[in-house]
Amino acid sequence: MHYMPEEGCPWYGRIQHTRTITTTVIPTAISLLCHMIVQWMKERSSTMTTDARTCWYQKHDLLACAARHGFSVTESRFDEWVERGLMGEAQMRVWPGRGSHAWWSHAQLTLFLDLLAFRQRTSSTFPFRQLFHLPVWRWLYWGSLGGVTLKQVKRALSTWVDLLTGCATSWLS
Repeated sequence: MHYMPEEGCPWYGRIQHTRTITTTVIPTAISLLCHMIVQWMKERSSTMTTDARTCWYQKHDLLACAARHGFSVTESRFDEWVERGLMGEAQMRVWPGRGSHAWWSHAQLTLFLDLLAFRQRTSSTFPFRQLFHLPVWRWLYWGSLGGVTLKQVKRALSTWVDLLTGCATSWLS
């Protein structure tokens, strides 16, 4: 038999308060916490997917940003990284007359800075070919939302295989 305290019992108020907490407050707090986590996850993923929030950078902007972060990289090195798949090709081009203006997304900027940071931190024992995991990882984890296209992943993996087999070693310096 289940005992229910009466209102005259000295523990009655505490028991009712505990019931209120366990039946109303805790589920509400859990629901609110779950809602906050879901909102945070949506905001985090939307910063990579929303076109309105995407900032675009030209090559000179990317190189200037790298210099501001303390990295030294040349335009030819940047072009080489694009060719090899470490960096993606420009995702937007404008043709204002002669030539074009190429633009890279903010995701490519962060990838560029990550690549430079790994390159700077690596010692002589760390193989340069290990940098190729960064664009591939971004593509595997985020898909196209990470700013890395399948075409870039194919180029990166192709270069990585060439490096493993010894076909392309002249550009490593």
